[in-house]
Amino acid sequence: MKPPSLWPRWVDGLRNLHPGIRRRNRLAPHLAQVTAAATELDRAMQGIEAGFLQIGASLETTIQIEQKLVAQSRSLLGLAEGPEGGTAIISQAAAHIWHGIEFAESNDHQVVKFIERLAETSRKIQITLPAQQALTEALTPLKYVQILFRVESATLPTEVQSTFLALNSEITRICERVETGFNEKFALIANISTRLDEAQTSLSRRQSATRRQLDALRHQLETSLNSVQADHDKNQARDLRMEAIVPQVKRETGTVVMSLQAQDMLNQKLQHLHTILGEMASAQGTLSHERVAGGRTLRFLEQAGRLVSAQLDVMKGELAAADTQVGGGLTKIIGAMASLNKDFGAKQHTDLESLTIDGVIQNLIEALENVGHLIRASHQLVEETHRTIEPVRGLSTHFTRFMRELTLDIHLIGLNAEVQSAHVATGTGLEVVSARATEVSLTTCRLSEQLATDIDRITEDLGEMIDSFGQFRTQTETFVGQLTLETKADEDRLHDYRDQVIQVLVQISEQLPLLEEQINTALGHADFSTAAMAQIEALQVAVSGLETTAAALADAHGVPTETTGLMDQFLKGYTMRSQVDVHQRTLATAPAEAGAATGATPGANAEVDLFGFDDLGPETPITPAHPAPQTASDVDLRGEGESPLATQPSGATPLAPAAAGAMEVELWGDDEVVKPTPAAAPEVQRST
Repeated sequence: MKPPSLWPRWVDGLRNLHPGIRRRNRLAPHLAQVTAAATELDRAMQGIEAGFLQIGASLETTIQIEQKLVAQSRSLLGLAEGPEGGTAIISQAAAHIWHGIEFAESNDHQVVKFIERLAETSRKIQITLPAQQALTEALTPLKYVQILFRVESATLPTEVQSTFLALNSEITRICERVETGFNEKFALIANISTRLDEAQTSLSRRQSATRRQLDALRHQLETSLNSVQADHDKNQARDLRMEAIVPQVKRETGTVVMSLQAQDMLNQKLQHLHTILGEMASAQGTLSHERVAGGRTLRFLEQAGRLVSAQLDVMKGELAAADTQVGGGLTKIIGAMASLNKDFGAKQHTDLESLTIDGVIQNLIEALENVGHLIRASHQLVEETHRTIEPVRGLSTHFTRFMRELTLDIHLIGLNAEVQSAHVATGTGLEVVSARATEVSLTTCRLSEQLATDIDRITEDLGEMIDSFGQFRTQTETFVGQLTLETKADEDRLHDYRDQVIQVLVQISEQLPLLEEQINTALGHADFSTAAMAQIEALQVAVSGLETTAAALADAHGVPTETTGLMDQFLKGYTMRSQVDVHQRTLATAPAEAGAATGATPGANAEVDLFGFDDLGPETPITPAHPAPQTASDVDLRGEGESPLATQPSGATPLAPAAAGAMEVELWGDDEVVKPTPAAAPEVQRST
């Protein structure tokens, strides 16, 4: 058993024997907190990385859908505005419809003129009909002439009697011919008049119906075409909106995709932080009990803590910026899609759009069909009318030939009677009878010639009218054939256009829910700050505790220690300009020193980093002069790597002789300040 007087000195010696271990234990709890907080941050960052990957996968599908939408929007515009597009098809169909209506209206005007000509011709024929009675009355005296010829020739020689009897027979034949011929020919004239009246009545009735149909069709067509134009303009405006919105969605998607590369930047910075934390753990684990070396280690831990906390502040800002860039971009896409959904959204809306387009096309097709029906009906009327009046062309010619032959026969009878009377002795009364016969023949000839002239004029008018009607019939028939071909082609093109537009609309309506689903899925993973902000702040708190404790220990023992350049070795591992800037600001390192440490002037040959954010300024990647830093998996926070304090940092100043002479002076006293004292030989008490 040691003497009691030696116990305090033994205890003091024991305290001085293991001070490094005891003071290292004061840092260990803080390092454990840092390790735990860093582990939690790793887990959070793994979750963020999974979110970035999920967003990337969603956006990859989104880009494919957007490419389809771009093609479909261009297809819609092409279908509407191309050289063979809907606008041209609709315009062509409308032009054919208007052409048909104009032709039908032209036909209507010509029919009106034909009706007037038919009415005029019928009126002229009606005027000729009383000529039958006049001719009959003019020929009636011939019967009395016959009786007088028989009476006056009765006392004459037989040969004279036979001559006048022959004249009587000729007069009888003419009268019989007149009686039957007049009835037949004037009945024919009356029939012509009847036919013309029937044609006129039919044309007038059908023309009135055609006029009503034309008026209704014109009104319907104007209404339909106005509706078609309004719907087409609306659809065109819709297609143009899509043409403008889809590239906007595509641009925003590209911006979000570029922003996703922030995850790689965050991972790199986290790896660099792991490197620093690993060095801190290593330094704490090998903390020297020698005063100067231990003080340098404590200052290293203090500066490293400040640097880690500052770099974590930047990571918080970048996470917030990622929220803004990714979430904001996705929100803009959703906003843009709201307009697309309004125009192309739900199936019911697509069905309505399809019905609208189908209705537009159907209106045009019905108008084409109505015009075709009207033109064909007009052609049928012209054809029927032409068949009605065409046979009367030669009938009037036969009548005038008959009248002229009759006139000649009667005139010959009168002349023959006068000649025969001249051979007979005077005083018989035959001269008077013959003169009467000549008078009757002259009157009949005059009436017949006038009638024949009138009929000739009517015949000529009828011929011209029938020829014109024939040309009209041919013209209408040709137009009907042409219009039938055009309307058939128009209907086929309109049906094809309608089917293609509806097909594209259906495809768009099918793509939009998929796009919306992908964007909403991506947006659900875009809250990066919430996922890691608490873990970053917890790590900052733990690092701050370690930093504060290390600073307090170093300050408490007041050992002069050169601390410049303790952190310079980390500069060579940075890959981004922002890391160098934060390092310099945090440790107040001059840019020249940082450049010397990295082996390159900061900013030289710099390129714009793709990971930059507008609110933080563009990052500049740095080409390291040394091997790349270890990854997170390579660095153990317990600290088994080489300590930054194993060798003198490049920027450090060698210790002064006075400080060097202080070696073996214990830094690690109790909580109270232990002043350095010169080394002395231990006093040995002798036992009694």
